[in-house]
Amino acid sequence: MRWTTRNGDARRRIVIAALGLTMSVAPQLASAGLAARELGGDGQTFPGDGGQTCEVDVKKVVEARGFADVVPAVRGIVATPDGGWWVERGVGTSDRHYDVFSPAGVYVGTLSKGTPRPALFLDDDVFVSIQRDDLDRLLLRAYRVDR
Repeated sequence: MRWTTRNGDARRRIVIAALGLTMSVAPQLASAGLAARELGGDGQTFPGDGGQTCEVDVKKVVEARGFADVVPAVRGIVATPDGGWWVERGVGTSDRHYDVFSPAGVYVGTLSKGTPRPALFLDDDVFVSIQRDDLDRLLLRAYRVDR
């Protein structure tokens, strides 16, 4: 990744050279609130000795560890069956969204915020996501991407 300036506006240019993908996005400034949300909100539980756990206030974790000046431009990359790519961006699960690129590396569009992370593609337009319900049971949900 490198910084560029376009029309006086600071932009972060995402370059994933091995995949041939290039896209410009505005940098998102990080904050203590975003860092806490990324860590899970209210508290974080850590395993301790003898099977006990220790719960720590996320605000204290953020204060002690600190956080970066800007949010990383790329959160993850998912390959699609047709050879395309979904580039994951955002913070937490509600702000997550995917920029979709064709197999040729051409930007196709952005999926709506909150789109779940694909665990498996059944074909070019249908993917399966693994989620948890209110009783903490794993669910497999299939989604269709309308083009």
